[in-house]
Amino acid sequence: MPADRIVFVTIHVRPSAQAVALGAACVAAALPPDYRSRSCCLDVFPTDDDSAVVDTILSHRPQAVSFSVYVWNRRRVSALARRIRAEAAHIMLIAGGPEASACCVEMQKEQLFDTIVSGEGESAVAALLCQLRQPRPAAVASIIHSKVFPLEQQQSPWLTAAIQPERGVLWETSRGCPFRCSFCYDARGRHKLRTVSPQRLAAELQLFARSGVEQIWVLDSTFNYPLERGKQLLRLLLQHAPDIHYHLEAKAEYFDTELVELLSRLSCSVQIGLQSARVEVLRNIRRAFDPERFAANVQLLNAAAITFGIDLIYALPGDDVAGLRYSINYALELAPNHLEVFALALLPGTELHQRQNDFSIVALKQPPYTVQSHATMSPEQMEQCRVLAAAVDIFYNTGRAVAFFLPLCCAAMLAPVALLERFAAWLQQRSDGAKLLRDSAAVSAAAATRLQQEFVAELFASLGMENLVGGMCDIIAFHACWNDAVLGEEIVPQNNCSPARIELQRHWRLADGVRLADFNYSAAAIDAMADMDVVEFVATVPPSATTALFCRYGGEVVCEEIDEITAHLLRHSDGSSSAATILRVYDAVMNDDEKRELLADVVCAGLLLPVDC
Repeated sequence: MPADRIVFVTIHVRPSAQAVALGAACVAAALPPDYRSRSCCLDVFPTDDDSAVVDTILSHRPQAVSFSVYVWNRRRVSALARRIRAEAAHIMLIAGGPEASACCVEMQKEQLFDTIVSGEGESAVAALLCQLRQPRPAAVASIIHSKVFPLEQQQSPWLTAAIQPERGVLWETSRGCPFRCSFCYDARGRHKLRTVSPQRLAAELQLFARSGVEQIWVLDSTFNYPLERGKQLLRLLLQHAPDIHYHLEAKAEYFDTELVELLSRLSCSVQIGLQSARVEVLRNIRRAFDPERFAANVQLLNAAAITFGIDLIYALPGDDVAGLRYSINYALELAPNHLEVFALALLPGTELHQRQNDFSIVALKQPPYTVQSHATMSPEQMEQCRVLAAAVDIFYNTGRAVAFFLPLCCAAMLAPVALLERFAAWLQQRSDGAKLLRDSAAVSAAAATRLQQEFVAELFASLGMENLVGGMCDIIAFHACWNDAVLGEEIVPQNNCSPARIELQRHWRLADGVRLADFNYSAAAIDAMADMDVVEFVATVPPSATTALFCRYGGEVVCEEIDEITAHLLRHSDGSSSAATILRVYDAVMNDDEKRELLADVVCAGLLLPVDC
């Protein structure tokens, strides 16, 4: 067999734990072993220079280059293919993936690729290898319409080492979808579900556990359908890799108490596709919806303290701004940890794409195929929806508002969507507001917290409720610090740090996982407020200026009020000054032995580290 080499190129959305070239690795794993050993998977990111990417590809001296084509990277794939064609015309260029499957004819017209694979890549491998042994074809690309690949015959990309597990893993447990949602491409017109064998899943989980994987995104559009399949999968996770965090997609209609109990034993988050809360809108996209059943099942997740998110889509056929407002209210009343609101994309290959004239849908002809208007949604209304979605993203999602959002709405006597609309209007009055609403993903959590506090202060002032400002801003800050601690580094207590061994002249720095914050009210009282509303809290808890530290020990968040001197020491320990210098302002009330004792306490607790650590 000739020494043919294939480079599989995947262009990711951004660098992240989810940037895993799983599709390319699945195809590479299907190659015969000698081919597989000469193939490689190349990850490309938005900041990578195209010239450098092409140089890297060509440095492997490939006979073929295969691109995984998705909605987000199709234009760049074409640009890279054009450069390779200009520099090395002998190389066979292959396009595969969801976008190539749905738009194979359109991509054929570009005359950039020798072969376009429509369908599952593993099925096309044999045909591709045959073409590699032939001279490069002339102008017109061939289209391979591959058959459905039997998953029981699939070589695991993980177990064959076609790809190596890192901190984050995309993990395929099934393909296809049994549902008929007309806007979605998952079912691919077959409406059947194919699953990976439990034996292979167990072996992959054991590999992930051995490899130190921290997070797994389970690629299964409805992991809990059928319900018993979902339970079997969760039992596998608990048996073979219980310490990994899992991201799962589910339908709320297929929850029961046993499934939720299994979920509660895992570290996991569950994303639920609601899309709309209007029955008549969902009917247009072949989805059924029982609002009472949906809400009751979601409350099972809340009762078990399981992290979950809800997805909404605006511009669905038959929907309008009022429909989005109704859906946002419905979703937020269920207190999800995250509410994703995004515009409908009219994806080629879907039933809705074929029926677009029935609803007078106008959408972008090129990726990302976003709907611009339809019979009940004008371009102006689309803009209203976009702004409202951005307000949700900044205030609720990035601002991590779930714990205080509904109490805030109650105190302000506003429905959830009304409060968010006021936030959007308030942002639009700022000089940077349009930019923030245009690129909500660029807003940091710290910036979102500041915006929340500034908005709440002005909102309550406008409502004649100035007395609530200090308490509400404290509650916002408390939950921001708590969430920072959840996501921050674990604090590790130190041994052998008695006062006699502690050096006041040494420089120390605050451990990375420690957060400090000043409050108008007792932080302990905020921590204990539970179901108390904001008005009752301010009326019953007297103001008491405090400083609190937040950190995580043994997987649990700790919030502890600290005295003025401890706060001063921790706040000023940035490595630039010794502890003796920092504590000099307290010479009148502390001697050196007392200073060493204080320093020993915080060092033993793992709150301060020597600057060389």
